[in-house]
Amino acid sequence: MIGRVARARIAGGSFARLLRALPAVAILALIVASNAPAHVTAARDCGNVRVDRTLKRAPLGIFGAFGINASGTGCGKARRVASGFIHTPSAIDQKGTTIRGYRCRFRVIGPQTARVACSRHHARVRFLDLIPNG
Repeated sequence: MIGRVARARIAGGSFARLLRALPAVAILALIVASNAPAHVTAARDCGNVRVDRTLKRAPLGIFGAFGINASGTGCGKARRVASGFIHTPSAIDQKGTTIRGYRCRFRVIGPQTARVACSRHHARVRFLDLIPNG
């Protein structure tokens, strides 16, 4: 049988080992946390930029940028990028174009419809462009 003094020495040694290991565990936790991406932000819905067939703003317009989605930037900036894209006549003719510092690319998904994705560093703006015909 182990006596009371021996049990206290064993228990005290375990606690001392735990205290010695605590800084190493804390440092390991900081290293794991620092490797997590800091730029991850939730995408937010920023509404629509509606225009008429002459590209003038129209609250009930059926053309323009719809379903604007932003991550890593604010809705105001995302709406300005989308508006800049739909008001740039050559944007749809080129493979990619730069609008307000964002590199924008599009993919045609139907008649008069393109899916647009713009990026700048870690910021992303995505929307559906409904293009007027003529």
